[in-house]
Amino acid sequence: MLEKEIEEYLGFLKKEKDISRNTELSYRGDLKKLDRFASGRGIRKAGDLDGALAEAFAAELREEGLSERTRARTLGCVRGFLAWLGESWRVSPSVAEDIRLPRTREGRVRILRPEEILGLVTAPDPSTGQGRRDRAILELLCSAGLRSAQLTALRVRDVDLQISCVVLRQKDGSERLLPFGERARRSLIRYLSAGRGRFRSPEDILFPARNGGQMSRQSLWKIVRKYALEAGIEGSVSPARLRATLAAELLDSGASLENVREIMGHADPSSTRRYKKQEADGKML
Repeated sequence: MLEKEIEEYLGFLKKEKDISRNTELSYRGDLKKLDRFASGRGIRKAGDLDGALAEAFAAELREEGLSERTRARTLGCVRGFLAWLGESWRVSPSVAEDIRLPRTREGRVRILRPEEILGLVTAPDPSTGQGRRDRAILELLCSAGLRSAQLTALRVRDVDLQISCVVLRQKDGSERLLPFGERARRSLIRYLSAGRGRFRSPEDILFPARNGGQMSRQSLWKIVRKYALEAGIEGSVSPARLRATLAAELLDSGASLENVREIMGHADPSSTRRYKKQEADGKML
């Protein structure tokens, strides 16, 4: 009974938040679970969703024995969906507020320290074509907060060096701008002005694979991991961890939750809020 609203919401997230395909599939699964639960309770239209049903759904997840992290993810998705419905008064705006997310002890992310970021981005050898490419990749990941799929899909035309922004082009023709810093800008200029050496692409991909096609996300992860090891950074380092580090740094420097949420493309505000408080020891979130 919620199929129409679910598809509208996912369309909204793809357009406005540029969510990945994996995130879309995950959200669809969570929202269909809500749909089945509501239908089983005799709910026939979105306007009948209320706080009591939201509480009953949360209790159902607990009874299923799901981990706190899984329940928090599912309920966060549902809360975002209900808040979106509330904005157009298809449900009462208070319904989303009745959902309380469980406190999770899992999946804590270690945020990189400034000196570790500096060591990472300066690890590639700038005297080689590969080094210039890899440094530009690392600088852009650390400075713009791009997801792996976004970075590997970039074309040369998607980077505006005049205003220091990545231009993400949406399916509906609109554009979303992600700013990056001066250090990333200089690295991109060095990489592009050198003609990109052997890294050429008939499709004008910004960071192509050796065959000229689009780099895989696995290859990107290997690049990040390689230089993290060379920089002596402990623990697993991934593009997602670099995104988390940027989010924490922006909040720590005084950026608003809404601005950071927009830059990160988070659909659920709780995804951004988790980076607000940092612990002194290694900046564990």
